[in-house]
Amino acid sequence: MCSASSRAESSLKPPTSAAKARACWLARAVSRCHRCRNFLSLGTQLQDQVPNPFFGIITNPSSPLRFQTVSRGRLLRPYPQYNGVNAFRVPYGYSIYHGATLKADRRFSSGLSFLTAYTWNRLIDDVSTTVGFLGQASTRQNAYDREAERAIGSQDIRHRFVTSFVYELPFGRGKQFGEHWNSAASWLLGGWQINGIVEFQSGLPLIITQGQNNVGLFNPTQRPTWNGNDANVSGSTDDKLGRWFDTSAFSITPAFTWGNTPRVMPNLRADGTKNFDLSFFKNTSFNGGKFNAQFRAEFFNLSNRSNFAVPNPAVFQGTVYSTSAGIITSESTTSRQIQFGLKLIF
Repeated sequence: MCSASSRAESSLKPPTSAAKARACWLARAVSRCHRCRNFLSLGTQLQDQVPNPFFGIITNPSSPLRFQTVSRGRLLRPYPQYNGVNAFRVPYGYSIYHGATLKADRRFSSGLSFLTAYTWNRLIDDVSTTVGFLGQASTRQNAYDREAERAIGSQDIRHRFVTSFVYELPFGRGKQFGEHWNSAASWLLGGWQINGIVEFQSGLPLIITQGQNNVGLFNPTQRPTWNGNDANVSGSTDDKLGRWFDTSAFSITPAFTWGNTPRVMPNLRADGTKNFDLSFFKNTSFNGGKFNAQFRAEFFNLSNRSNFAVPNPAVFQGTVYSTSAGIITSESTTSRQIQFGLKLIF
């Protein structure tokens, strides 16, 4: 009978929904983790060629198991008769989310309204998205050591502040100013509305990689070795575009060794987001108020501020430091955009 202590910290499902099966799975994972450490002590012996027990049985011309000898490390895999066992986007992993939200909503009788929201959060998990189009994708170093994968989530946004406002200008018939204007003046100067959205958001945490895998156990990746020093560099955003973080805080991990760099760095983040959108609406009603022609002038990223993307996280190219490590080459948002529109509301 298998048993293991565990923490239920997420709504994500374990390999099975039954507690007993989950405990067995954890116990097997711990056992395999210890075996992996023992295998690493073999060092270069993992690369030795030994007799292949599958020779003559596996004859696929593309399989490395078709030869008389095979590397010792390959035979130590959980399913040595297969060149690889894959599972497509299996739901697994654990996460815990701490968050606090403040919201203020105020509407004034003069046509002015505000909506402000602030969110603080801390996302911790042992697996992030596995596909790049959903955001930063991390890779497990040791599938049997789940605790070593526990880190800040790659989608963790520590602070987010958004405020928006709508102001109907007090000009025109039925407003504070212009109650007795003629039709032409009211049509030209009345019905205007100003809208704005201000956004501030902290940057995403970085996933530091070393670009090569010398563990020798057919695991997906090998992380670099972090010396524990703060890799942040001082200076303005513009000053840091060519060196966003200190690459000397990381060194290439030797062969047959696990790297100690966290799956996601806890205190190293990309550039945040600062943005201001502004728009002007002109509402003109006619036919007794049954129809409204709305002219819209919208300005996205009005200040034309550059919000920079994640820097290159690959510290090494081969066995030497990469010349592009820590360099930012793109932006996460677009430059200023202006658009005009005409909308009929009925």
